[in-house]
Amino acid sequence: MPGSGSIDLARHRDLEGRRAGPWTRRAVRALFAAWAIVVLFGLIGQHPKAQTSTAPAGSLQVRSPTRLRGGNYSKQIQNPRLVLDSGWFDGITINTIEPQASQELSRRDSTVLEYNQLSPGDKLTVWIESQVNPTTVGRRLQSISLDDGNVQIARDTRHLTVFP
Repeated sequence: MPGSGSIDLARHRDLEGRRAGPWTRRAVRALFAAWAIVVLFGLIGQHPKAQTSTAPAGSLQVRSPTRLRGGNYSKQIQNPRLVLDSGWFDGITINTIEPQASQELSRRDSTVLEYNQLSPGDKLTVWIESQVNPTTVGRRLQSISLDDGNVQIARDTRHLTVFP
């Protein structure tokens, strides 16, 4: 048996005594490279899917990814803003919004709720308590987006049906 500082030609050059041969190692490397290419070109995950739920009192459509890759929400959001378009407020009375936004702004026909900075892993749940005005009837589009300052991060749109 050679000493700890010497080279054993049979083991190091001829690869004798190793469990995995060179083709096994190459196959494993190729598998990792193929996975990286598939992810790089966006062929796996994060494609939005629409799902609609309908009931006699109304309908709800949610459009969001059903599969995600790790790392999507690891960035700090310096200036989180929820931007709600006019479909959230036309003919609807807002009783309360919790937690209260640090600032409420107006952007075109939208209402902007500004909150304090969010660190990776933080969760912000906003509750909006409202009631429909008695004269309001019809179907409308409601859009909401999460922005970091004026940069849009995510957006969702759904239909709201108000019955008499």
